[in-house]
Amino acid sequence: MNRRNFVITATAGAGLLLLPSWVIASVGEPWVKITRIRIGLDRRTWKVAKSGVDIHLDGREVPWQVLEVDALPAGPFPPDDENNYWAEAITIGDQCFYRAKGTTVAATARELSAATGNPYLYYFSTALQLHMRIKLAKAGIPRDI
Repeated sequence: MNRRNFVITATAGAGLLLLPSWVIASVGEPWVKITRIRIGLDRRTWKVAKSGVDIHLDGREVPWQVLEVDALPAGPFPPDDENNYWAEAITIGDQCFYRAKGTTVAATARELSAATGNPYLYYFSTALQLHMRIKLAKAGIPRDI
């Protein structure tokens, strides 16, 4: 290592020590992260693997079932329509946004994580909640907080 490279390396190292800790912590992490998600209706099939009835000490009978899910059917995605479309989970620093159908709404990191892991529209799913938030934003209806 010659003298010039040593001075450049030492200067860069000394400069890092003077930076705020959040700058050093963010080195190597992407500032903007965009994840594409295919949102749609659940095309998987569910079947009952086991079922039975448990009898409690007080005499109550409680039925139970274990469900299994098949893999997604082979082939391309269904065509884009009202319930099947591409969306983007956007993270900019510590802010999170959800973009679909040309509309962007604010979201939480938990909502984006849940929608990315389970992108199906069915009752009580986070993807359905974000889907409805996009519909309301497109219609111009403000979201109650």
